[in-house]
Amino acid sequence: MYEYEYRHVYNGLWQGEHTQMTLACRIDAVTDQSWGYDVIVTCTGSSTTDPPAGSTATEGPIADYFTQSYRYSVSADALERESVENREPVS
Repeated sequence: MYEYEYRHVYNGLWQGEHTQMTLACRIDAVTDQSWGYDVIVTCTGSSTTDPPAGSTATEGPIADYFTQSYRYSVSADALERESVENREPVS
């Protein structure tokens, strides 16, 4: 679930080939359930576009991904992602 959430946030912050990105995620909890398990994942990140000198590309906006936490409920047949109360920022 860590990689799934990391990629989800990464794709949201990606702005093009000159993207400068900071992104960190962590697993806060894993809980066994009778039908599978729950995982709480928290991520914090930001990005901007910083093209090289002489490039025809322009600087892009800053995109912030403020700390957000999600619960993944995983069973043999299903995967559900839902927002939960945000945890402490990931550093």
